[in-house]
Amino acid sequence: MESDSWTKNPDGTYIRTINKFDKIYDCSILTCTPAYEATSVSCRSFEEFKAKEEEERVATEEKMAEIAQEEAQKRAAEEEEKKKHLEEYYKSLMEEYKDVLERDKEAQE
Repeated sequence: MESDSWTKNPDGTYIRTINKFDKIYDCSILTCTPAYEATSVSCRSFEEFKAKEEEERVATEEKMAEIAQEEAQKRAAEEEEKKKHLEEYYKSLMEEYKDVLERDKEAQE
């Protein structure tokens, strides 16, 4: 086999597509009892596909966590900025209130 690809179905099953053969031999994988006890079957490209899929999943989760952290920092900075503006506004109101009280006091004297 020269080239293959894997896809994952919505139901979680996988499909292997062989795109190009280098050489093909007459062979089969059967579900019955093997001729030799030591017989085994494996699929290297599937394991490679699964490893790549896991790497992509981990990378996506890390990127999403990074984005979430950046958004949280941005929101915290915005909240801090709002707090700062509110404190400045409160101080200006207090100064105006002090001025009004002083004018009232002077007017009463």
